[in-house]
Amino acid sequence: PEELLSKFSDLGHRVVFSAEGFCWPDQRLATKYPEVHSGKRYLNSGGFMGFAPDLSAIIQQWKFKDNDDDQLFYTRIYLDQNQRVSWSKHFQTGSIRLTSNQNMLE
Repeated sequence: PEELLSKFSDLGHRVVFSAEGFCWPDQRLATKYPEVHSGKRYLNSGGFMGFAPDLSAIIQQWKFKDNDDDQLFYTRIYLDQNQRVSWSKHFQTGSIRLTSNQNMLE
């Protein structure tokens, strides 16, 4: 746990998602992702961590059914620049940065 927390802290971001090489579940969103120079490009909601207030603010936006796709939910937030701007105004600790990171323990 200490190594994982240390790596997370070193990234300097409030929320970090894992990444994958395939844009799922909506491949039409692939062109909206920023280019990456190494690692994987697309958000994977199977692994993420962050500060509780920031994760709570994201999760509170869920207005779907329990069986709706969570990865699509997080992807839309990750790709929405307006969401990130509004969070930076809401939290006194600074902006929430969603970072798609291939593997924090490489």
